[in-house]
Amino acid sequence: SFGNVPIAGTLYDVLLTGEGERKFFAFLLSWLDLPVPAEFQEERLLAGEEIPFIYTEENMPRFQNRIVYYESSRGCPFSCAYCLSGKHEPVRVKPLEQVYAELQFLIDHQVPQVKFVDRTFNCISDRCEAILSYLLAHAKEGMNFHFECAGDLFTASQLALIAKAPKGLFQFEIGIQSTCEQTLKVACRKTSISKVFDNIQKLMTLGNANIHVDLIAGLPGEDSVRFRQSFNEVYALQAHQLQLGFLKILKGAPLERMQGAYGYVFSQNPPYEILRNDILSNDEILEMKGIEDVLNRYYNSGRYPITLCYLIGLCESPWSFYLGLAQWFRQKGLLGQGISAKNAAEELLAYGVAVFSEHREEICSCLLADFYTSDASDIVPPSLRKYHILSSQTRKMVENCPSGVTIRALKDKLYAVNYGEKDPVTGRYALKLI
Repeated sequence: SFGNVPIAGTLYDVLLTGEGERKFFAFLLSWLDLPVPAEFQEERLLAGEEIPFIYTEENMPRFQNRIVYYESSRGCPFSCAYCLSGKHEPVRVKPLEQVYAELQFLIDHQVPQVKFVDRTFNCISDRCEAILSYLLAHAKEGMNFHFECAGDLFTASQLALIAKAPKGLFQFEIGIQSTCEQTLKVACRKTSISKVFDNIQKLMTLGNANIHVDLIAGLPGEDSVRFRQSFNEVYALQAHQLQLGFLKILKGAPLERMQGAYGYVFSQNPPYEILRNDILSNDEILEMKGIEDVLNRYYNSGRYPITLCYLIGLCESPWSFYLGLAQWFRQKGLLGQGISAKNAAEELLAYGVAVFSEHREEICSCLLADFYTSDASDIVPPSLRKYHILSSQTRKMVENCPSGVTIRALKDKLYAVNYGEKDPVTGRYALKLI
């Protein structure tokens, strides 16, 4: 929390400010009427080497087959108006030898995924390269390391290192937030959109790392029409995931002081999301919420790329497709409701056929291809059963079919699929024409 926040008359007894490691420990001691050592009463930021590493031999069994979060630096070099990470503190980094020792501990325990919580992992180029090089040399097969990076700060030498990585070792989350230069300027987000796009395209061309990009709806000066443009431009990058988020007013963030100038109305409850502003109505926000729902179900699931590509090719834009699909879900009362993958496929087919009835056969073929490349079973969605031939039957169509290979039939052609070889980046299986 920031500033002088009164707690009288609230449900709170104590308000802690600043970094939590020392403050919370001091609070616990004082709560128990125990003396607080002088070092825990100091009003200072932790140095890089003091940033804790919480994992031990004793507690590692608790993290088996779970994501582990790791902090090699704290703070951010930027000062975006909607964020707190760079507002009050410099970037502090752990010494590289300390980072290597801590990463080796996680490698030795074969943690499946390590998520770096560093706000901008690649802001110090030589340090970024040193850590990537260490992981390239020491990480074990099947491990994955996730980094939040500034898209315009990737250097040629960083990209060259990434190119050496085995598929699936690295995963990069890149915040774009908007493609509107004026909006980014007002939000104090210093970036070069052209460099961001160029580097993402290079990463996608490499094809060995999962790429996750972010957009924020509700930034100053970006109405629904301009945000639609941002969405379509970012969608065209075809990153593996596109997160559509919504602006939040955080206590102490610079945007809190700017909200009156832009007519912001935010929820008073966590996470304090935008309800409307001077150029974005509540109805438009709800419309975007619907798009977020179906985007997560279909695009971000990674299960329907062939079908989505075909259907979007029949529409004016990606935005118009997802808007129509969201309206379909809203009319059926399905927004925000959990449904199975097979039912999701049924709804996608029903919507596609309802809008593009003359393309039914092609849509079914695309969905069946998506099913074959994402699901090893023979239990296809009900609407596709008449197009599906059981693998026990297709196997008889191929002479000397190798063991471990499944034969799939699509539009009078036969394809081989090895369901023991999933792509570690996309999570999908390859169809190979026989």
